[in-house]
Amino acid sequence: DYSWHAIHTVLGRSDSLLILKKPFDNMEVLQLAHALTCKWEQNREIQGRLNTLAFYDTLTSLPNRALFLDRLALSIELAERHRRKGALLFIDLDNFKRINDTLGHNVGDELLKILSDRLVESLRTSDTVARLSSDEFAARLGGDEFTVILAELERAEDAALVAQRIMHKFAAPIHQGYQQFSVTPSIGISIFPEDGRNTETIIKNADLAMYFSKRNGGNRYNFYQESMTASALKRMTIENNLRQAIERNEFTLHYQPQFDLNTERVRGVEALLRWHNSELGSIPPLEFIPVAEESGLIIDIGEWVLQTACRQAATWLKQGFQLQRISVNFSAKEVMHPNFPDMIKRVLSETGLHPQILELELTESIFVEDKGIAVLNKLKEMEIQIAIDDFGTAYSSFNRLREMAIDCLKIDRSFLCGLGGEDRVRDEGIVRAIIAMGRSMDLRVIAEGVETSKQADFLKENHCQEAQGFLFSKPVPAQQIKKIFESH
Repeated sequence: DYSWHAIHTVLGRSDSLLILKKPFDNMEVLQLAHALTCKWEQNREIQGRLNTLAFYDTLTSLPNRALFLDRLALSIELAERHRRKGALLFIDLDNFKRINDTLGHNVGDELLKILSDRLVESLRTSDTVARLSSDEFAARLGGDEFTVILAELERAEDAALVAQRIMHKFAAPIHQGYQQFSVTPSIGISIFPEDGRNTETIIKNADLAMYFSKRNGGNRYNFYQESMTASALKRMTIENNLRQAIERNEFTLHYQPQFDLNTERVRGVEALLRWHNSELGSIPPLEFIPVAEESGLIIDIGEWVLQTACRQAATWLKQGFQLQRISVNFSAKEVMHPNFPDMIKRVLSETGLHPQILELELTESIFVEDKGIAVLNKLKEMEIQIAIDDFGTAYSSFNRLREMAIDCLKIDRSFLCGLGGEDRVRDEGIVRAIIAMGRSMDLRVIAEGVETSKQADFLKENHCQEAQGFLFSKPVPAQQIKKIFESH
């Protein structure tokens, strides 16, 4: 007899072995054969399950990141060897986090299953789909990210046809119970080997192209371009510096007066954020505000702006300035933050500013959803004034406007710019309609971006109450406001 260790050493095997002694009868042979067969089938089933767990996504049954990376590396290698092209499509679902946050992850998971099936349906059988995504291979990376590998392309442009098929499949509404959803994809495309010769570079570039699709509104695709790398580097530099801007005291507020068109007296001021960085210099808000919103830094920055503006307004009132309001802008991301109303209340308490002096300028798109109306009602309970900024550029209906407890409409500057141009008749009609709508609802109407006397005269003739713009005053530091109050 041999011990198990001795047999392992001699045979070089780690399998479980059964030691048999002769003689044995036929029944024992049958029993042994059955036992070994069952054991082999059991081991094969276990190994199959382990392989599935290792290489496939448990929710969607698509290939996972591990299998995707292996297939992508092979596709890149074969493309170079045979001098052909391939492509990687990086797919991210637009606004999917909102579905998870509002309806729960169970609903989100069901939608991911449906969208995974649609993704597979939009590809040829030779494609691989992963949640990231070889001829066409689809995969799931995790979350709401998918990828598609197109291993053999006649032309790089053929990747666009696949992207269009995917977008077409995703466009159909999804019905879940009594609810209907529309989920759109943002797609980035990198071509190999020209956009990269390894998996890391190809993925990075496709991801970057996807980011540009998302930043431009989603539901579109973009091919990677070298200029995107420079743009992404600039964005990263802005974000890194933004993270320290408050601590470094790099932010300041400038204030633009709002004038009564009849009396020419200052009625209020709008607080406008300015940022000067020692490395980057002065960065326009149009460059850093989108980065702040995408990174989530806008929440802390918005609170700093509110604190500073309210404290300054309280100081002016103590000095005897006849200030009726101070206006502060907030984005949809800030307003929809669960702590937004509480933050407003806390800042007012800390600065001692009466709520009726504070006016929040919000875009009308915020109030398309019922959640936005609910936040608005909480703010009105606090006696805060609400102005709809850039009114006329979004899609509020008149009925929706009647539901909104607001105080002011701000006419967007784009309509004033057109008063003397080719579209003069149209823009004059729009401005008159906004003023008439505001007056009929007993709302204050203010025009922003007034730069010429002709614009001011038109507004006054049509009974617009207030205006702001370079004709009256550019945004100025707090210490210069005193002169403006004294001269008006």
